[in-house]
Amino acid sequence: MPIYAYRAREVEGGCTVCSDTFEVTHGMDEPRLEACPKCGQPVQRIISGVNVVQGHVMGEGLSRERLKKSGLRKMVRGDDGQYHDDTPK
Repeated sequence: MPIYAYRAREVEGGCTVCSDTFEVTHGMDEPRLEACPKCGQPVQRIISGVNVVQGHVMGEGLSRERLKKSGLRKMVRGDDGQYHDDTPK
């Protein structure tokens, strides 16, 4: 579930929770928080940076060396229909 940051609209009127930024976890389809859960002061949602996973360089994402370094295994389906471990030793 996403984590949303909020703070009081009027910092002077807020309590110890909403006078500073606080976080709330709720679903994306749920309505945004309108008031502080402790004192009822109106709050606003703070928009911040998003953690974005960047793409990989072509051919680098599943290279045999990266699989080995990451401790992952690469399974390949053979002509016999069975999967065989193709991870570098």
